Parts: sequence; C-alpha cells; structure tokens
Amino acid sequence: STAPKPSIFYINLLQSRSDPRLPVQVVPATAGENEGEYVGVTNDAPPNPLTHYSSIGPFYSAANANQYLLLYAEVPFIRAEAEFLRANRTVTPAVISAYNAGITASMNMYGITGVPVTTYLAANALSLNPATAYEQIMTEKYITNYLQFEAYNDYRRTGYPNLPTNREEYPDETLEVEPEID
Repeated sequence: STAPKPSIFYINLLQSRSDPRLPVQVVPATAGENEGEYVGVTNDAPPNPLTHYSSIGPFYSAANANQYLLLYAEVPFIRAEAEFLRANRTVTPAVISAYNAGITASMNMYGITGVPVTTYLAANALSLNPATAYEQIMTEKYITNYLQFEAYNDYRRTGYPNLPTNREEYPDETLEVEPEID
C-alpha cells in the first residue's frame, strides 16, 4: 500500500506511554516480518516494502472520515499552557485541571472512555517540575493534534515535543551547493 504512513517517532511515543489512542490512530502492518505490529517509517527510504509498516487508521483515512479543521480537545491544552505561562511557569491546580481535561477530551474524541482514560491519566500525571511539565503539556497537545497543522506550529514555537533530528546520509557522495552568480 502507498497510503501515508505514521513515523517511527510517533508510534514509539504512543507505545512508550501505553497510549490507548494508538489502535484508533494507526493500523498495524499488514505484511512481512512486522505483520500485526505497530511499526512506523523513518525519514529515510524504508528498507522494506511499505506494506511492512503501519498505516494511518480509518478514523482519519476512511473514505467517509471527518476532516477536522479545529479540535475541541486542543482547547484545554491551550488553556493549560496559558495558565502555566501566566503563573510564571508554575504548575498550578488550574494547569493540572486543564491538562487532564485535554487528555480526556482527546481520548473521548476517539471513543475512549472510562478505565483506559483514568489509567492513562494516572500513568502520565503532570509533573510539578516546570521544565518537565511544559514538555508534557506540549507533547500531549502534539498527540491530540495528530495530523493537524497546529502540531508543527507548536513545535516551531516551543521546541516540544523533542523531535529527532533528520540526519540523512548519502554514501559515497559529497553534497556541495555553490551559489549561482549571474
């Protein structure tokens, strides 16, 4: 399949958090050694056929899937960041409340309710350490904004989540770019 594929970074991020949104957002690989597993592509040319990698799930990719311009689930994260910055980068009850509301709204958008939500909230509680808390808020907002342009805008603005740097290598080639002078 040549359908768009999620990145290895994104899949690993959700797996590292035992995030219940993963099976809604992503379909496991359908062939090869990775069949039935969640495997994302790297920014380099993948070494295996694309069917050996996960695809974007039908929540987004089905022919009749809704196409969201704005998400309500983003609003509590905007509030959490604003409260955090207004309190001079301090984690207050308002910040924690907005953070938890954002995660809950994101989960609910995918039809995830009850125990999976409370389990995830407990495992990913907002840190009281300001540097860690800001990264957590923005990373959860990034997950909420999966496939939305705003995720990139937030990354450019804050540097979160901590995305891997793309360091493409070209074996046996030196890339030199000379300016063209007319």
